[in-house]
Amino acid sequence: PAYKRVYDALTGYMFLEGIADNLSADLYPHFRKVHDFIERERGRRADSLVLVHCAAGISRSSTLCCAHLMLSRNIQFGTALALVQAARPICMPNAAFQGQLLRLEAELGLPPTKNATSAGELSAFLDDILLRNRGDGIGDDDDDDDDDDDDDDDDDDDD
Repeated sequence: PAYKRVYDALTGYMFLEGIADNLSADLYPHFRKVHDFIERERGRRADSLVLVHCAAGISRSSTLCCAHLMLSRNIQFGTALALVQAARPICMPNAAFQGQLLRLEAELGLPPTKNATSAGELSAFLDDILLRNRGDGIGDDDDDDDDDDDDDDDDDDDD
């Protein structure tokens, strides 16, 4: 992309190209490289900050921030996620990235994140929290769902 050429000239810039935000994407191989980069850049000056971003600022960047916190502070995924969400509440790694962070947690010899015995259970737990925080009504049981079911039944009879 054109913007990449601009950043190539900058020092203190890392670009991870071609990593989608989907369930087949693998950020795990980049965890230590990104962590090392952040540590190196933060060590340049006492007041230095590092911006970690992705297209939406929800999943990929939060995953890398969680991994960095886990590696630098030797903390569990759940604790790292809470710290990231305290700074940016919409952050939520997708289910695949959550599994990769749990893998890192195990690799670091940390006890499993509380309330999660598997990536799937953690994903369901975090999805539930995300839906409650979004307040978008997904999963709400209301009378509209019953009306929709009746409409669907009528459509089936017409076929």
